[in-house]
Amino acid sequence: MKPLRWIHTQLDELPQLSSQDITTHAKIMNDHASWDREKTIVITCSFTSGP
Repeated sequence: MKPLRWIHTQLDELPQLSSQDITTHAKIMNDHASWDREKTIVITCSFTSGP
């Protein structure tokens, strides 16, 4: 498993990837043509404050 090499924090949990995240992911994938695109995933994690 190869790391995507970037961490993006966000203030709110979004129901989908932001346009900035999609663009960044596409650029990284383009820069690393040897990576298998069928085995690449994006994982999101939001840290929200408690009650």
